[in-house]
Amino acid sequence: MRHSYGSYRTLIIAALLGPALLVIAMAWWSWDRVEREARRDVMRISDLVLAQAERVIDSDALVLAQIDDALSRRSWPDILAHASEGQQFLERVTARVDGISGAIFADQDGVVQLRALRDPALARLAPTGAITDQPYFTAARDSALPVLGGPLVDPVTGRAVLTLARRVSGSDGAFRGVAVLFLAPRNFVEFRKGVATPGETVSLIRQDGTVLARFPEIDMRGSDGSPPRYSDRTIERLQTSEAGTLDTVSTVDRIARITGYRKLRDYPVYILYAVEKQAVLRDWYPSLAAFAALAAAGAAALVLTALVVIRRARGEADALDRAEHATAALRESEASQRALFRNAPVPMHALDKNWCVIDVNRSWLELFGRERTEVVGRSITEFEDGGAALDRPQPWGEIVPPGELQDAHLRYRKKSGEIVEAFISSTIERDSNGDFVRSISTVIDVTARLRAEEAVHHAQQFSQLIADSSTDGIVAVDAGFRCTIWNRAMEALSDVPRGVVLGRNLFALRPDLVGSPVEIAWRDALHGKKTSIHNRAFRFPRTGRGGSFDADFAPLYASDRSVIGALAFLRDVTERQRIEQQLRQAQKMEAVGQLTGGIAHDFNNLLTVVLGNIDMLRQQLASADISRNDPGVQRAADAVSRAAERGALLTQQLLAFSRRQPLDPISVDPNKLVAGMSELLRRTLGEAIAVETILAGGIWRTMADPNQLENAILNLALNARDAMPSGGTLTLETANGFLDENYAAAHEDVTPGQYVMIAVSDSGLGMSREVAEKAFEPFFTTKQAGQGTGLGLSQVYGFVRQSGGHVKIYTEPGQGTSVKIYLPRFRSAATALDIPGKTEAIAPQAHGELILVVEDDDDVRAYSAGVLQQLGYRVLTAADGAAALRLVESEPEVKLIFTDVGLPGTLNGRQVADAALRIRPSLKVLFTTGYARNAIVHQGRLDPDVELLGKPFSWSALGARVRQMLSPQEGGRPA
Repeated sequence: MRHSYGSYRTLIIAALLGPALLVIAMAWWSWDRVEREARRDVMRISDLVLAQAERVIDSDALVLAQIDDALSRRSWPDILAHASEGQQFLERVTARVDGISGAIFADQDGVVQLRALRDPALARLAPTGAITDQPYFTAARDSALPVLGGPLVDPVTGRAVLTLARRVSGSDGAFRGVAVLFLAPRNFVEFRKGVATPGETVSLIRQDGTVLARFPEIDMRGSDGSPPRYSDRTIERLQTSEAGTLDTVSTVDRIARITGYRKLRDYPVYILYAVEKQAVLRDWYPSLAAFAALAAAGAAALVLTALVVIRRARGEADALDRAEHATAALRESEASQRALFRNAPVPMHALDKNWCVIDVNRSWLELFGRERTEVVGRSITEFEDGGAALDRPQPWGEIVPPGELQDAHLRYRKKSGEIVEAFISSTIERDSNGDFVRSISTVIDVTARLRAEEAVHHAQQFSQLIADSSTDGIVAVDAGFRCTIWNRAMEALSDVPRGVVLGRNLFALRPDLVGSPVEIAWRDALHGKKTSIHNRAFRFPRTGRGGSFDADFAPLYASDRSVIGALAFLRDVTERQRIEQQLRQAQKMEAVGQLTGGIAHDFNNLLTVVLGNIDMLRQQLASADISRNDPGVQRAADAVSRAAERGALLTQQLLAFSRRQPLDPISVDPNKLVAGMSELLRRTLGEAIAVETILAGGIWRTMADPNQLENAILNLALNARDAMPSGGTLTLETANGFLDENYAAAHEDVTPGQYVMIAVSDSGLGMSREVAEKAFEPFFTTKQAGQGTGLGLSQVYGFVRQSGGHVKIYTEPGQGTSVKIYLPRFRSAATALDIPGKTEAIAPQAHGELILVVEDDDDVRAYSAGVLQQLGYRVLTAADGAAALRLVESEPEVKLIFTDVGLPGTLNGRQVADAALRIRPSLKVLFTTGYARNAIVHQGRLDPDVELLGKPFSWSALGARVRQMLSPQEGGRPA
């Protein structure tokens, strides 16, 4: 019997020890599951907070890009001249995005030029002078991407402000300054309100562990006046990866937490989301209690089994006792099951077949904030959103077949009135006959999850709003090329609403893009590569609108840095290309002008010597009567003279095209000028060409150089003659005209206003569009070699532009050509001056006057002095301005100074003349030059009271002009 009783004791000990070990194992397993779920939840919420932070930074970066785009293309003088407009612009763009407290715009020296503060407290932190000592200035200057920095801590309130800075570059890529946004940290972690509970924290920290922001908020001044920072051990663990979880003890409140971290894309900053370990333990305790209850029930069952075995071993006499023990164990098991139901960590309720509550557990009561007595016996519909008004169509037991579950999404109302979004999973208990006993339902609170999903949806809507605020077309696709973003700029460009394209395959909508560089760029972006396409000709089929576009393609990343789609920015650069073309044309004009100015002076000096000596040679030939004995010598002299004159004309045409010829404008009556030329043109063009004139009544006057205007009309008439080899009609027409703002916007350098129009039209061959576009370019000609220089129309173009006017060609092949010259209306009350005709050179009549010749070129100086001496003048010469002034002071008989404008040394010809007139006011000054420099010409016009004899000049022209100035009573104008 002793051995038997020992066996009984062993059996009972095993029955008790087994459940105890099971409880320990299940408790360990439960803790491991709770902790792993807690870490998963931490990681999931960290992803959501990270996505919110990156969306905030992306939207702020878009604001920086708008500031860069608006101000980088403007010069600093222009920005400072319109500082108030720049201030308003900063205030306007920063007001569009919540969380931006202010903005500054500093130049390349770090001096703040523009400043806009939405938060008055920011005035203590936002600098007004130089910011070169600020870390965000140097970081942005050296980085191609925006730089997130901070915190800047308010010494009064202890609140922090973050900075987002961006380098601003000019069109040539040079550093022009830094644009800085001041950001309220709350926007980076605002998302925590929807997902976090009391005791949980969200932090934004720099890679070195410095806390940039923390919620719930703390005093960022810390104990020593500097922002708090995480421990070195925590920093080392963060730097090992860009995402993960770790256990931390806060330096602020010394609370142990489970922390999930994520690194921000493109920034050395981490987002940390943490929950208290104590809260995780509290979630584990109900499970532990449930397992303990289950173990107790198991132990009771085992003990019961042991007792049954013992009872059976002891015989039938103990059968009744075993039955009683079994009944007691069953009651205990039911009690345990009831305890398990009531202590389960998941909210549960039991209903009868008429939807009335039989029982609810503690988690259910905690979730809805109610007492058991106010719930049991009432219909469950009374606690659903809408109350008892909800009617069930049939009893519960008839809805769900045996052995199956029913899931539903219902809305319950807490006692406080707060709505709970719940996922209900129900099963039916039936007896052995299949009759309904009760329903057991688990209630899972999904309110936070639905709110998170709604926040994500709102974030997507916010992204669409950001895209819609851009003036660039923005398109986004997923990995299957289905459109996910189609902003308003794209709607305007394509006339295709976003509802038509969203969710559809991009290449199904535009099959013409398949195989094109656009498709290749999209595919590169989906493989993580950034790509750009520049100056691509593109046309939208629906609107017919086209032009040249730039497109940038970039990948879209998920929180784990995997590519989930691609984004394209489309910019219309048609206008930019037009401006660049105009710039290239202006640069070409400037280059021709530089070249012309460079050669004109020396070339005209050479031609002066050549023409002058040919003139003198002709006189000597005539006096010696050599030409009669040898006519070839005279012909040679004539040929050299003609060649030199053509060289002089070529130089003059180049100066006219480059708008560097000196003009002497007067008030001109266009009708008188055109009428006076018509007879000349009839004789010049020949009998095969009829010349007609159409003169407008009430024609306005214009201010122009009449000689150059006549040359322009003559050049156009000669071109028209060449276009009518078989004869035709040349029409000269005058009219008053008005060029409005629309015309000026479409044509370079046209100012809206009133103009006098002079048109030269022919009935000739006309020109193609390609030829017409190049017609005004220098040296461009369609004639055979040797039949023209290609400078006729160029000279017309340069003269008209220099006179402030506009010239336009209208032509079609086979339909003739009309060239219209528009010259600004002259509004002076004075009558038009008569245009002087050509006069014969005044015969030189020297009286021995003393003339000072100032010329740096030895040959030109010798030639000029020789001519004047032959004419009977006394001559002094000087090679520079200083020598000339010494002669003026020492020789009081000097009557006239004949000086070149361009002289070596510190004094030019104009300065020499001014100084000489201060010494002797009665002196006459005659300038000469092969290239009219700024010393005597401004805005293309000779300065008032300037007498100029252009190079090359002939023997007779020099003598006539000198005699005219020394003897104004003989017909010249006073000097």
